[in-house]
Amino acid sequence: MTSNDIRDRMVGKRLWQILIGIGGAIFMVVLVLLSNYRITLVHKDLSKTADEKEKAVPVKVIRVVRENHMDTVILAARLEPIVESVVASEKAGVVVDLLTSKGSTVKAGQTLMLVDNRSWSNDLVRAKAVLVEAQNEYKRHERLLKTGAVSDTAFDAVTKVRDLALVALNMAGDDLQRCYVKSPFSGVLDDWYVEKGEYIQEGGAALKVVDISRVKLVLDIPERDVMCISEGDNVSFRLSAYPERSFKGEVSFVSVASDRGRNSFRAEVVVDNQNSVLRGGMIGNAVLKRKVRNNVIVLPLSAVVPLKGEHVVFAVKKRQARKCVVKIDSISDQHVLISSGIEEGSLIVVEGQRSLEDGLMVKIVK
Repeated sequence: MTSNDIRDRMVGKRLWQILIGIGGAIFMVVLVLLSNYRITLVHKDLSKTADEKEKAVPVKVIRVVRENHMDTVILAARLEPIVESVVASEKAGVVVDLLTSKGSTVKAGQTLMLVDNRSWSNDLVRAKAVLVEAQNEYKRHERLLKTGAVSDTAFDAVTKVRDLALVALNMAGDDLQRCYVKSPFSGVLDDWYVEKGEYIQEGGAALKVVDISRVKLVLDIPERDVMCISEGDNVSFRLSAYPERSFKGEVSFVSVASDRGRNSFRAEVVVDNQNSVLRGGMIGNAVLKRKVRNNVIVLPLSAVVPLKGEHVVFAVKKRQARKCVVKIDSISDQHVLISSGIEEGSLIVVEGQRSLEDGLMVKIVK
């Protein structure tokens, strides 16, 4: 072996040692990088788990139990006066005076408006004079009849004249009284339809009087519920004007024929209004009691979430929200009767359900 061969072999061996050293170094670097990456992933998983725990949705729940429940239905209602009247003038003439203002309390028979009565006053004066003359003539013929100076026929004629004069006087008095427009009942003067100095025709509308000592609540009862209400039943209701107050009344009328346009039956509920807080035209909702439903599952209406054509509630199982599709039997006031979809004993979310999805972590709060 020559010296050149020996030198080449030594150079090759040296290169091989260098390559092995570089490979080992690279391997160690890769191992370090892989270890750091694994540690990073572990930290991320731990952080994610911690975040998920922190982001658990707070909810309030109730436990499902079966109970006996009064099934009710909420119906739109409106108030109307029991008694109201548009009062007409019985005589034509100029309106001389309006004796009270709108909104005033009036009594039955109280004069509210005066129509020009001068011609009727003159007729009354004339009728009185005619009657006085007829009475004097009657007395004179009565004395003459006793002496035989006049015939029975002549006396009868004078008597008839006197009687007709009395009728004419009464008619003139009535005509004069008709110039005074009076309230037909006690109540409130709700409106004037004329002004002072205006000419009003005989029979023309003059004013409107409303009795609000009692009012009636008017309901339109659907056909399926009409057999649930009878005269004498008590009905509770609330009004938009007094959302925090509840009122009661007694059913006084239920129609025996439905309204053809709406296929509903009119019902009227009489309500005492001695404190005058209720007014005609107010609207609200009445509660109609149907029947007691036994051994049923009842949930708050707010617990049910409409979702893609279905009714959904969320049950809590192992700290997770689970979507349950339920079937509603009926809606009763602010509650729903559930016929299927959940079981007795389930925990159902009643607050916070709007932000839930199936599988989300939840935290039950009180």
